[in-house]
Amino acid sequence: MRMVCLMKIKVLMIGMVDFIGGQHHGCLCYRHLFALIAERSFVYRQMISITTHQTDAVSFDQPIAMLHACHGKILQQCDTLEKLAAHLAVHGCDVPAQQAAQRVLRYFDTAGQFHHLDEENDLFPALRQAAAGEEPSLDALLDNLLAQHVVMLAAWEAVRQVLLQLVTGENALLITDRFTRCYRDHITLEEQVLLPLATRWLTPAQQQAMGQHMAARRGVRYVPVSSTNPA
Repeated sequence: MRMVCLMKIKVLMIGMVDFIGGQHHGCLCYRHLFALIAERSFVYRQMISITTHQTDAVSFDQPIAMLHACHGKILQQCDTLEKLAAHLAVHGCDVPAQQAAQRVLRYFDTAGQFHHLDEENDLFPALRQAAAGEEPSLDALLDNLLAQHVVMLAAWEAVRQVLLQLVTGENALLITDRFTRCYRDHITLEEQVLLPLATRWLTPAQQQAMGQHMAARRGVRYVPVSSTNPA
């Protein structure tokens, strides 16, 4: 992104020199020049607005906090998708749009899939075991969340096909409503109900095992914070 902006600024500077050295003179020349600068500045602000943001990193020995952080990143990606759709309607599939599409595609093809596996393979089974017989509605909740994962995957595949076109520079209609609604509703349910249950019922040993599996899934070494911060 920084390189693209620098290239755009260089083009703008060359254009300013050509403009001043052309046939226009006096106040009219400067009015046109300032109008050009204002127009380009607006475009650059729009370019910056569709970039993604990072959240603070958390350790894998805090798996519930890690899931919470992942939710935050997913919501940011949903915001980026909506900004991208609006950007495409005005500017078409320009370089910033292609870059934003690539980032969203890369996130949901990797971290987004890992997140679902974290829940399906680790969190849900551990929670069923830890709270067996103690939370009568737990099984229904987890079954509902699993069913939502299936719907979300189908919604992602539809969006993914459009993003694959955009990353090649091909203009395409990006409809985000179903995808972003599914994810936001799902995350709201998990934040308000699922993660508090996990905090209440998962034992330290279960959380440690879960964190180890999450790290291994991403090819990252599991290092407990306590081992890096001796008393």
